[in-house]
Amino acid sequence: MLFPIRRRLPHAVPFPNGMKDRVVAFEPAPAPFESALADYRAARFTDCIRSLRGHLTLPERILRARALLRLLRHEEAWESLKSLPPLAEASHSLRASALIVRAAVATLLGRFPRAEEDLAAARIHVYSAPSPALEAEFEYYCAMLRWVQGDFAAGETGARRVLDIENGAPSHEGSTPPLAASRARAVMILGYEVAREGRFRAYVDLLLHALAELDCGDGSDPYLEAVLLRDIAFGARELDLPTVAAVVRERAEILPWTPELDEQHAHVLRSLAWCAALAGDHLGALRNLRLSAEIAPSATWRLLALLERSYLARELDQQILAEEELRLAQDLSATIDWERTKGEETFGLLHLALLTAERDPAAAQGWLARYDSLYQNSSPLLLGRPDPRARALELYARGSVAEAEGLASHAVALYTDAFELWDRLGCSWRAALAASRLARSTGGASFLEYEERAAQRRPESWLALQYARSRPTFPLVP
Repeated sequence: MLFPIRRRLPHAVPFPNGMKDRVVAFEPAPAPFESALADYRAARFTDCIRSLRGHLTLPERILRARALLRLLRHEEAWESLKSLPPLAEASHSLRASALIVRAAVATLLGRFPRAEEDLAAARIHVYSAPSPALEAEFEYYCAMLRWVQGDFAAGETGARRVLDIENGAPSHEGSTPPLAASRARAVMILGYEVAREGRFRAYVDLLLHALAELDCGDGSDPYLEAVLLRDIAFGARELDLPTVAAVVRERAEILPWTPELDEQHAHVLRSLAWCAALAGDHLGALRNLRLSAEIAPSATWRLLALLERSYLARELDQQILAEEELRLAQDLSATIDWERTKGEETFGLLHLALLTAERDPAAAQGWLARYDSLYQNSSPLLLGRPDPRARALELYARGSVAEAEGLASHAVALYTDAFELWDRLGCSWRAALAASRLARSTGGASFLEYEERAAQRRPESWLALQYARSRPTFPLVP
C-alpha cells in the first residue's frame, strides 16, 4: 500500500564532529480527512478547508460544511451538501450526519421547509445508529430550528431532550461533535430563553453551566469555549461580576486562540477591560482595549474598542489619549459600510454621538440619524425581541445630544428612561452613569444617592473618580 509522504526524497542530515551523515526515513503523512479533522477540532477552520480541497468523499464534504458554518460562510456550506450522493451504501450514522448538517445550514439560511425535510429524513438513521453523540446533535438542531422559527417553548423542550441523553458506547465518530458539546449548546438555548425574558443574571449562570458541560467531554472545543467565554465576559461586564470575570480571565489566558477566533477574543478583551476598570485597574483596562482593537478582525469591532478606550481615557482626565483615539475612530468610521452592519456592530454610531455631543451637537445628531437609518437592532442572544441593552444605550446617547443642544427637559426624559431600564436589567454601574446626569440636571437627591452608592461599591474605579468630581460641595462657615 502506498502512503503520501511529507518529503519526496530522503535527505542527509549533517552531524557534527565528522560523524557520517544519516538518512532520514520516509514518514507517512496523515490521511487528508484525519489531518483536516484535527484542524477543525483545533479551530483552524481555514487549514481544515484547505486540507480537504479536491477530496469529495461524503465524510470530507460533511466536515468541510461544518468548518464553513463556523466561519459563517453559510452559502458555501450549502453548496458543499446541496446535492448528496446516493446514500444507500453509507452507514446510518453517515447518512444521519449529512442530513443533520445540511438541515443546520438550511436553518441558518432561513430555508425552514428544507431543514424540516432533512431532519425528518435523518430521524430514522439517527435511531438506527446507537450513538448518543449523534442523537444529541440531532435533537440539538431540532431545538435550534424551533428556536429560530420563534417557537421558544418547543426550542426549550428540545434542549431539555438533549440533556436527557445519557452517554454510552460507541463514542462519537467522524466529525460528529461529542455529547458534551451538544449538551453545552443545549444549555445555551435554555440561557437564550431566560435572557429573552431579561433575566441576565440567570443567563450568566446557565452559560457557566454550559461551560461545565463542555469540560465534561474527553476532548476540547476551542471554538465553542471561545463563544461561551465571549458571552460570559459580556455578562460579567454588564452586571459587574468580579468572580465571574476572574473565571473568564483565567481560561482566556490558556485558551489556544487561533486567527479564526479573533472576533471572540476581541470581545472577551473588551469586556474584561471594563471589568478591570470597575475594579480600579485602569491601566489594565486601557491595555485590554488596545489589544482588542489590534486583534479585531473587522473595522466595526475595532471602532468599538477605539471609542471605548477614548471614553475611558476621557473619564480618567487623559485628554490627549482620549482625543487621539477619538480621531482614529472617526477616520475609521468613514471606511465602514454601515448599511451592511447589524446588531452590536451599529453601537459604534451611538458611541460616536455620545463622545462628540458636547463639542459638536450637529455632528452627534448626524451619527444618530445614521443609526436611525439602519434597520432595528436585535441581539443574537435575544433572538426575536429588541435588545434592551441597545435601547438603553440609545436613550443615553440621545439624552447626551439633547442636553448638548439645550433641550433640558427632553434630555431628562431620555436619561430617566435609560436609568430605569439599566437599573431593571441589573446593570447598576451603567444606571449610575444616567443617575449622574440626572443628579446634575435635576438636583434630585435620589439620583445623587444612587450614584454615591455605586461609587462606594467601587471605590478605586473611574466611577468613584467621576462622582468625586461631580458631587456638590458646600462652603465651610468660619
